[in-house]
Amino acid sequence: MGEVAFDGRREDRAGGSWWTGTAAAGASAGASAGAVSRQLANRLEVFLRFRSPPGRAGDSLAWRVRQALASPPWQRLWALEAVGSARVEEALAAGEPLAGLFADVPALPERAGLPLHTGAGLALGRHVLEGRERRGSAGAPAAAERMRRLAADVAAPSYEGAVFEGLGFVARTLAPGTVEAIDRSLAGRGRDLFWHGVGRGLHLAPGTPWPAGPDLAFACARAEAPDAAARLSALSGAAWALTLVNLRHPATVRLSLAAGLAGAGDDEAAAVAEGVAAACWVARQVAGEAPRPGALWPRDAAVPRRLVAWRPPAAPEDLFAPRFAPRLAERRPGGRR
Repeated sequence: MGEVAFDGRREDRAGGSWWTGTAAAGASAGASAGAVSRQLANRLEVFLRFRSPPGRAGDSLAWRVRQALASPPWQRLWALEAVGSARVEEALAAGEPLAGLFADVPALPERAGLPLHTGAGLALGRHVLEGRERRGSAGAPAAAERMRRLAADVAAPSYEGAVFEGLGFVARTLAPGTVEAIDRSLAGRGRDLFWHGVGRGLHLAPGTPWPAGPDLAFACARAEAPDAAARLSALSGAAWALTLVNLRHPATVRLSLAAGLAGAGDDEAAAVAEGVAAACWVARQVAGEAPRPGALWPRDAAVPRRLVAWRPPAAPEDLFAPRFAPRLAERRPGGRR
């Protein structure tokens, strides 16, 4: 198990970069059809890893985190998300209080904190959208408010937003009929987080038509967002997911971004750049290394200042509230345009 095959090449897991081994092979493929099929294969791998969390009920969180961190670098993020999701699901099933569930996070390796909380957000999002709350617009405001309370209960300091963002992901992937009603119940930062989650979900939604073009998630973000604020957050989330899921194949990321950026204005390019840069930073934190964001940007596209000047925020949860544009002054009263 010391070596792993990628695209006909072999790479030692103990040495070398886990993402650079495929760059040349991916670049030679270069065709839209190849990018689409590779995206699909990578999505499937992520899904299977997420469905098989390390450990089992009763194992300590610290032990399960150690097992997840022992995964190959490109699987660590999904293994940690799976642990966070599984721990919340177990607590909900057993009727355990959620408050303090992740109290041990500060004592765990710092790189585990963010994916544990995004995984927790997926489990809580499914929980609040079950049953009556999933059946139409009447329950949507209650679902959003309940998600906010549960996120505050379960999150370690600075991670509440990372948990809440999962509501958008789950709504778009499992209950797309609730997105519009939930959106109407949100404003400001909560709405930014929600649409970032929707954007992430667009790349991984099981109901997404496939095969299509490599830019499908970006096209859906533009079509489904009700206004510019939501559109930019969704584009950033879609770029985040595209980058993290396909990071082992830089050429696939570049080609998909090139297709998604065709005809994009400066605001959209900045939003996409935010997602790409944040995803590379997360990958570097969790896996130990990642390509520079500029190496993933389409070679024929202008490089946004946002990509060059990007710096990690002080609080991890701020990764999900994009910091592009002058805070979208076109919002309507109550957070809408």
